[in-house]
Amino acid sequence: MSWNKCFGKLYRVKESSPGYVILEDGTFIVIRVVIGFIEEVGETPTGPDLRVAHRVFLYVEAPERLKAEMRYKPLSTGEIIRRKEIWEVIGIKDRKAAYEECVFKASDGKTYRLRLEFEPSIVARTLQYRDANYNPVYYIRWNVNQSLSLAE
Repeated sequence: MSWNKCFGKLYRVKESSPGYVILEDGTFIVIRVVIGFIEEVGETPTGPDLRVAHRVFLYVEAPERLKAEMRYKPLSTGEIIRRKEIWEVIGIKDRKAAYEECVFKASDGKTYRLRLEFEPSIVARTLQYRDANYNPVYYIRWNVNQSLSLAE
């Protein structure tokens, strides 16, 4: 793997694994986390304090029966998140956390392993709006774990 240069610091992706969530309504959601850049913002006796920019990408695949129900619903807008009355919590049948792990050369001369993990903890949906692929709109709450350790 090659080293990426960002803000004058070198890092490389060591490992990356998509996650997923399977919902009680039969929907399957693939989760992918990507670390965009790593920046040192301070120092402690145990290593650097970091600012980590990331993105989470989702692919949603609802069952065909649910997509058929959504066919003539309007496309969602960002405003629907605030309308609590249109959301219902959907149970999670199975889940796997998504993560990305990078090796980072810090200004103290040491090499660290940074791991960013996203695990879905609560999912809500609305059947009043759809996405571009005729899926219901889902909102996911995450358990986020960022860990830093010395690389071997």
